[in-house]
Amino acid sequence: MRIAAIAAATGLTLALGAPASAATAAGDWTSDGGSQSNRYWNEHETAITADTVADLKEQFRVTTGTTALGDPLVVDGTIYLPHDDGVTAYSADGGRKLWTHHVDSVPELAWQDGALYVASGSLQTPSRLTALTSDGRARWTHTVDDIQLDTLAVGDGRVAVSGTNRDYTAKRTLAFRGNGSVAWTKEGHTLTERSTLVDGHGQVFLQPWDETSPADATLAVALDSGEVRWRADKALQPRAAVDGSVVAMEDKGVVTHRLHSLSSTDGATEWDVATSHYATARAMAADDSHAYLAERHADALTARDLSTGEVSWRAPVPEDADLTDPVVAGGLVYLTASSGSDRQLSAYRAESGEKVWTYRIDRSGFGQHPVVADGWLYLVAGDQLRAFRPT
Repeated sequence: MRIAAIAAATGLTLALGAPASAATAAGDWTSDGGSQSNRYWNEHETAITADTVADLKEQFRVTTGTTALGDPLVVDGTIYLPHDDGVTAYSADGGRKLWTHHVDSVPELAWQDGALYVASGSLQTPSRLTALTSDGRARWTHTVDDIQLDTLAVGDGRVAVSGTNRDYTAKRTLAFRGNGSVAWTKEGHTLTERSTLVDGHGQVFLQPWDETSPADATLAVALDSGEVRWRADKALQPRAAVDGSVVAMEDKGVVTHRLHSLSSTDGATEWDVATSHYATARAMAADDSHAYLAERHADALTARDLSTGEVSWRAPVPEDADLTDPVVAGGLVYLTASSGSDRQLSAYRAESGEKVWTYRIDRSGFGQHPVVADGWLYLVAGDQLRAFRPT
């Protein structure tokens, strides 16, 4: 926890202003994975279900002027859409543009306690973590000159970011309090790949590095203090916090492809199973009973029982298609598959894998997943954000 060592390379700028309300609606989508558990699951969705999904009709679309779009957040009636010029806020029920915060790359976004956290930067410019109010004003900004921030996790009132420099000689994770002060830092560690979760014990998961290569280990670290709670002697990618467990991927090139369930308390293995090659290329969605994996090399969307890891069902997807992160909401699993010029979003029953709805997307994309929140489905299509709801 060498805060003094990092002080010379970072800077904190504060802006005074009344804090926004910390309350958010139960059906909001507050991070890329939906919430701090990173399950890509909106458990509160009741309007769009297997009975109503066929009635989805487009209500509005926003043309942004850029195809470099990220995955949106939806909070308190506002859509926050990341793009290559920063983040723009739109009204969630009509697409009216509210404001834009400019940065020089497609940022990582997360919402917590009335603040939108924006992590941005490139190898050519300093990286910044900024806390914005709901009306786009900066509460504070922290600047890092020597690494590119590329991973962001929020939970329990804290924020963690990490990154490396171009040749991997500098690796660092920083944790912040809500007021922008640094809680702790860990040199030589980054948040594990695609692991933007904070589990039920308030832990984030770090990858230690051996000089310029990641070590064969994973650390569970208390987000409030930086204390190492436990260590697994394998390089894992914890993807979702489920009750008292963490479901994690293990991917070693063409050698090892496995899915693990670990105890959040001590890291003990509860079960582990083999998956198809590169099933880790996309995130995993999880509800209360199953984990859903988009397995490109198996040409399938697969549901695995969270108590055993065994396959409950497997739904075919177009052969050799590029697959997005799956999303679960209203008893449905959503998945976008792109094969050549054919790009389609499909919905499957979570209980059986039966496909019940397909929407053909007439524009290209970059692997963005849909977001289902508060009775709406939001979809990035090329340079557009489209919004649907049942009618």
